[in-house]
Amino acid sequence: MLDLSLLQKAVSLVLNKKRQSWLNVALCALITFLVLSTPAILLPVMYSSIVDDTGWSLSQVTMFSSLKFLSGAIASLVISTIIVKVSAKKILLSGVTLSGLALLSLGRGVSPGEFQVLGFVLGAASIATSLACKVILGYWFKVNLGKATGLAFMGGSVGGVTLPLLALPLIDSLGWQWTGAIFGLVLLVIVAPLTALLLVEKPDSGTQEQKTTRLSRKDSLESESSSRALLRDQKLRALLFAQFMIGFVDYAFFAHTPLFLELEAGLELSLATVGMSVMMLASMAGKVGFGALYDRYDLRGVTACWWLATLGVAAAFPVAGTATLLVFALLRGFSHGGAMISGPSIALHTFGPTLAVRVVCYLSVANMLGASIGTSIIAYIRDVTGSYDVALQSLLALGTVASLIMWHLGKTRRFAIDADI
Repeated sequence: MLDLSLLQKAVSLVLNKKRQSWLNVALCALITFLVLSTPAILLPVMYSSIVDDTGWSLSQVTMFSSLKFLSGAIASLVISTIIVKVSAKKILLSGVTLSGLALLSLGRGVSPGEFQVLGFVLGAASIATSLACKVILGYWFKVNLGKATGLAFMGGSVGGVTLPLLALPLIDSLGWQWTGAIFGLVLLVIVAPLTALLLVEKPDSGTQEQKTTRLSRKDSLESESSSRALLRDQKLRALLFAQFMIGFVDYAFFAHTPLFLELEAGLELSLATVGMSVMMLASMAGKVGFGALYDRYDLRGVTACWWLATLGVAAAFPVAGTATLLVFALLRGFSHGGAMISGPSIALHTFGPTLAVRVVCYLSVANMLGASIGTSIIAYIRDVTGSYDVALQSLLALGTVASLIMWHLGKTRRFAIDADI
């Protein structure tokens, strides 16, 4: 039987700490390419085909995204209580495996209820992998955390560009069920084994980082006490409120974007698909660009990102053709990329490296709750009014409030950060 630990030791002998840190970034990029992009991009692209094939209502189908975000919030809350005691790598592998199994199960056919349950499962798996990647990168990077996170989560943007182009021919020839199953098989057969073999969770025990993150039972009890005190902190509460609203604005509208482009803007499916691809290309630039901005300007960079996200919502109103679609896609994509990776930098620059692991999880809870509630409310408004106009106006108001809160918090002094390994 193959001894995985011996293979891991052999890999560690070849790689020094710096190379291993960037190998972790590459592995996280591969994981986000499939685990995050599949439920976030692939399934929304399938929504029209699912409605046509099954006769399910728009609310039934989009409930998948709403439950995905809700389970993400629940998973974030659970992970926040265990992340300092349980290996982040184990959480990561669990998320990859669970996502693969959920997608593979689509191949047997599902009812509306089962489809929504899969949305719940995929949401938990996605947030588990996302948080684990962010925590692992936080162990290896400090000064360049924004840059490393941006590069790692570029995998999701690459998936956003390529998955719709790969999925449409597969959907036409095999159907949406088997298309999902194929992607699940790739996760189980390729991504999970590579992660188990090559990813290293923390620098070795000789570094200060490992010493400060290895908790004894006494340290764990003190950490739990500090967590309760942390949740009473007014600054954290303001951040959680702002994260809830930006999750409502950014993620919830993102889940509706393919439907908005087809149903509201009246664009052909091929042009709408191009718009989504442009959005993902812009998201790549946003993750790298805003990641560097966060490293240099901390919360002030986040404020700029959130204002741009709000402007991107405003750019949806005039979308009617190629030119207006490109403006909308560029603004939404660039800001979405930045918003997606902002959590680790917010936590690090506001509360420092010691508390950052827990704060990232708390911010994720608020963000996913906003996304879950927002996705359902937007769908409800669209069903009742027959238009996205009222929903977009509400998103503009929420984005403005969230950006103002972040602007106010950004005026505080940046937390001192030590150098990377």
